[in-house]
Amino acid sequence: MRIGIDARMMGCRHGGIGRYVFELAKNLLAARAADHYVIFYNGDAEDEVAELKSGCSKFGAADPEFIQVNIRHYSIAEQFKLHRILNKHQLDLVHFPNFNVPLLYDKPFIVTIHDLVHHKISGHKKSRYLHFQAYRKIIQSAADRSSKIITVSEYSKRDIIKLLNQPAGKISVIYEGVSVRPDVSEKAVAEIRRKYLLRRPYFLFVGVLERKKNIVNLARGFDLFVKNFALDMDLVIAGKPDPHYPDIKHHALDIKNSDRLVFTGYID
Repeated sequence: MRIGIDARMMGCRHGGIGRYVFELAKNLLAARAADHYVIFYNGDAEDEVAELKSGCSKFGAADPEFIQVNIRHYSIAEQFKLHRILNKHQLDLVHFPNFNVPLLYDKPFIVTIHDLVHHKISGHKKSRYLHFQAYRKIIQSAADRSSKIITVSEYSKRDIIKLLNQPAGKISVIYEGVSVRPDVSEKAVAEIRRKYLLRRPYFLFVGVLERKKNIVNLARGFDLFVKNFALDMDLVIAGKPDPHYPDIKHHALDIKNSDRLVFTGYID
């Protein structure tokens, strides 16, 4: 089979989904299946593409194709140009690792829907009526037309059944894995502790600082934890700020034990 992967969100600047796409592509290629993969990516993922190509050589996989498309996700070009590019490559199946599937694409595909949080908490980016309606139409169309839906938790599966009216048998829950680096030295750990002033044991949150992550209530819960259990711990919040939510850090710091909050910013 010729299998396409929409890897336009691949790369660190796209956060969790970017990592999801990269790890998925890397491990599919390393598995050396009989299928032929075509990876569609944007120019800001050149480093990731170079690593994927290097991995193909290392594992002896059949050479995949890498097609640079430079089509921004959630754009007009995504709707009117991407489907033509996909059709040109005569794919038997495409995996869209996010719900933004072109409405005009009519060949077999599977889609990963990570969650339906925007149905419940629209957030600033989808608070405008037209943006929200476009989101609803695209994600519903992707779910309806897909051959299979992947999601990452039983909770999200229940939401997809209820809010997108999809049959349970169409949805597969595939939990996200962890990329482990067993070669981290004690020296490297000590350097990181010094760099980010990590003097105590800590809880760790990783993610973009946006409303749907519930960071403010996380900080408040941590405050109660310190009060009730009197443990000498910090809360480390690792992730880049979202310009749509500049108030999150301010509200999170409005707790009694704010000196125990460590905001590192983005960490690669």
